[in-house]
Amino acid sequence: MPSVANDEDATGTPELRKTVSKPIIVCGDLRNLPHGLRPLVEECRWVVWRYEHRPGKSKPWTKVPYVPSRPERKARSNDSSSWGNYGTACDAMTAGNFDGIGFMLHESEFAAFDLDDCRDPDTACIAPWAIDLFRQADSYVEITVSGTGLRIIGLARGETVHRNQVVPDSNGGHIETYRRATRYIVITGMPLDGHGGRLANIDDLIDRTVARFDVVRQPNPSAHIPALNASVTGIDESNLPSDLLRLIQKGAPEGKRSEQFHRAVSWLKQHGWSQTNIQDIFVKHPDGIGAKFDGRLHQEIGRSFAKADVTFSTEATQRQPQPAPVNVKATPFVWRDPATIPRRLWLYGRHYIRRYMSATIAPGGVGKTSLIITEAAAMASGHNLIGVEPTGRLRIWLWNGEDPREEIERRIAATAMQFNLTEADLEGHLFVDSGRDTEIIIAQMREAGAAVMAA
Repeated sequence: MPSVANDEDATGTPELRKTVSKPIIVCGDLRNLPHGLRPLVEECRWVVWRYEHRPGKSKPWTKVPYVPSRPERKARSNDSSSWGNYGTACDAMTAGNFDGIGFMLHESEFAAFDLDDCRDPDTACIAPWAIDLFRQADSYVEITVSGTGLRIIGLARGETVHRNQVVPDSNGGHIETYRRATRYIVITGMPLDGHGGRLANIDDLIDRTVARFDVVRQPNPSAHIPALNASVTGIDESNLPSDLLRLIQKGAPEGKRSEQFHRAVSWLKQHGWSQTNIQDIFVKHPDGIGAKFDGRLHQEIGRSFAKADVTFSTEATQRQPQPAPVNVKATPFVWRDPATIPRRLWLYGRHYIRRYMSATIAPGGVGKTSLIITEAAAMASGHNLIGVEPTGRLRIWLWNGEDPREEIERRIAATAMQFNLTEADLEGHLFVDSGRDTEIIIAQMREAGAAVMAA
């Protein structure tokens, strides 16, 4: 359950003066962070923080970081000696007068977007521009400490980025982007539903987002946002149906423009386009279907996008050739001599078998990874390590989607030491990769819809 804290005066009465009262703090169980933050938990980049009052400032409260092991000292964003491990930070927060924990990003492989003023804390409604961004990221997302924003956390290896950019037509929305930045982020452990399980690489999204909003503020910002070219966004107008492209470029007659605007957004959504890409193509054709909403284009696209039915169809799509129906027939059983039926191809006990998928399922933190590594070492070496006799030496590919390669190597080394395995037992039969370096993508959303990819 989330916790909410506020400041009280010496009498125990909540302080009511707006300039003095401490901001509300929203957070989850900081000692049990969501699974998606596990890679951060393993790093020694943690600090504790508390709100401190600055009279006379436009923002009178600031979040000041402190050293977990010496909580009387302030932490520095560019000095790793002033950081600590996750457990020490949690202990210091509990023991001291601190409001939460934070994570230092300086020269790390972790990056973040702060989406400010995009969430209504009373209704939990989220602005369309923020929904569009975190859907593109497909990475961990949590509610920020104020309850009014979101933070996207992912992996990145690009050049340093530290930007604060206005989102046009968003009623004050900002995007702060951090990659290898010399600063820390507050961790709340309050993941958005369905977005707490993984850290994805967000390098490309960082580059595209900064390029999109990296413009000088104008009275009508949305009219001056440059459309990203196809080499950056992957937009290819040639793949669009001619009826849709004509509507985007030429617009619609007076009296039908609102209806046709929604039709165009729905049609593009059906083709797998994001709100960002839809806005790009509308801005690229200023005399087209987006002209009616000049000055509030982003807001109107978000509204239509949210209402659009992805099954939206048109006369053009209905005219496309349809695949011939499959004639499904029942196959009669034919008796076969049982002696001619091949045996099951078990590889390891009664768990791993050729031509089938096997799964090891258990709650987090109970040893699944250690078990799987031991099983992989047993099959690669051909040795009975934990009471199961392999069918022989096998070629095993161990692909870990969560941990960095060095952590996987630590665990393999520990397994080898435990069971007295040598280099000769594993090399040539064990293959190892980390999902942080080698992604396995089985499908992607493209302009024409979902596409199955080769692994």
